[in-house]
Amino acid sequence: EGLELTDSRIVPAQEELAPGILFQGGVSDSNVARNVFVTPSTAARPAYVNGETSVGQPSSNVNFINNTFTSGSVGGGIVLGIEATDSTVAQNDFNATSRYGQLEIFGEDVEVENNSFAATDGFQIRDDGDSIDQEVIESNEFERAALVDGPADGSQGVYGSLSTAVENAAKDTTIVLAPGTYNRADINTDNITIEGPNADTPAHERDATDLSG
Repeated sequence: EGLELTDSRIVPAQEELAPGILFQGGVSDSNVARNVFVTPSTAARPAYVNGETSVGQPSSNVNFINNTFTSGSVGGGIVLGIEATDSTVAQNDFNATSRYGQLEIFGEDVEVENNSFAATDGFQIRDDGDSIDQEVIESNEFERAALVDGPADGSQGVYGSLSTAVENAAKDTTIVLAPGTYNRADINTDNITIEGPNADTPAHERDATDLSG
C-alpha cells in the first residue's frame, strides 16, 4: 500500500511479456507519475496492475499520471493494463504501439482523461469494467478514434481505425467516431450504425469528417 513511483526511467527486460513494473494484486492508494517507460522490441508489458481478475486479490486507487510510454512497438503485448478499481489514468502519452492494445481496463470506476494516444494496429482502449463511454473520445487526444460500445466479446473498445472497429463490432452495435480522417471499411455485420462527431449538430453547423480513403 501507498507506493509512490515517480520521476524514473523504467526499462522492461528483453524477454517475452516481461513487465517494466508489475503490481502483484491487493495493492491500494498508489501513484505512478512522471515516469518514462522505455518500449522494448519484444512483446512486453511496460506496466501492469493485477487485481481481482487475474490473481483474485482486489486492487484499488492505483493512479497513472503524466507518464510517457516511448515510441516503438510492444508487439503483441499490452502497454498499460489496470485491474484496480477507483483509479485514474490521466495526462499520459501513449506513444508506444501494439498489435494487441495500448490501455486495457478491468476495474470499475476508472477515469481516463487528458491522455494522448498514438495510432496503433490494436485497440487504444479496451474496457472490461464498464468505466468508459462516449465521453472518453472527447476527453482524450487521438489521431483517430472509433468507440465500439458493444463489441462481440462484450467489452467496450476504442480503436484507431474504422475497419478495426467494424471487425470487433457485434450485431446491432453503434460505432461513434472522433474527428479525424478515416479510410473506408467493409461492413459484413448486420445493423451497425456509424455516428460521426457531429451526429447531434444541425447540418448547417457541422464540420465534416472525411470518411473516404
